[in-house]
Amino acid sequence: MDFRFWGSYPMKENRRESNEKVDRNKRYTQIIECMNDRPMTFREIAEEMYERGYTPTPELLYSQPRVTELVRKGQIEPVGKTKSKQTGKTVTVFKVIK
Repeated sequence: MDFRFWGSYPMKENRRESNEKVDRNKRYTQIIECMNDRPMTFREIAEEMYERGYTPTPELLYSQPRVTELVRKGQIEPVGKTKSKQTGKTVTVFKVIK
């Protein structure tokens, strides 16, 4: 176990290290392929990525940050809302911009 030294920020360090390991362009391509010209929620994208073998689990953390980045880049846009089948909460639906 590594111990915290005065002035260190383990959570920031972990986040930075994890962020450096992600191949963003590869993940962007996978997300766009999964969406396949159909509107999808964050959860649907994560599940599709898992089914295709792009991620080891269907967790949102593998796709949600990258979808948000694609929205900021103007490659994906929010197009509506729907009720989540899992949670019953209102969630955003996204589509790829052509």
